[in-house]
Amino acid sequence: MVPFTGRSKETTVVKNKPTPVGFKVWAVAQQGYFLQWLWHVKSSPYKAVIVELPSAKPYGKKGKLQTEISLSNTQSVVVHLLKRLPTQTYHVFTDNLFSSPHLFRHLRQLGIGATGTARPNCGITTMMKQIKETGKAPNGSILKLQQIIEEDVS
Repeated sequence: MVPFTGRSKETTVVKNKPTPVGFKVWAVAQQGYFLQWLWHVKSSPYKAVIVELPSAKPYGKKGKLQTEISLSNTQSVVVHLLKRLPTQTYHVFTDNLFSSPHLFRHLRQLGIGATGTARPNCGITTMMKQIKETGKAPNGSILKLQQIIEEDVS
């Protein structure tokens, strides 16, 4: 958030933040330097945060196959900014505002690795929630999540 108290149609108010009023800027950065950035525009016909997603391969349990990945506008910002970077191998780190299994799966399809903190209601498995609540995994067990971790044969 870039502080701004003047008059502007693009001023954003986010309560309970250190800088509650100003311009919201989405950025992808490395070692403190912006690689790409995007103004948050709330009243424009240009919808920079909307990303057309290709159909995904079916996944999930039997009887519950999904054929598309739906991302929120906030998560679509991550995809949009990363697509604007030069073609390379990337690994991004996100906070819990952006993190979800759907976003990480889509980034994986694009060849981009991702790590992030997660909110309990973001779609993570109940097994991971139980481990978080108890503070440790059962002895002698390995937790492999097929929905998030996929084999990389390269």
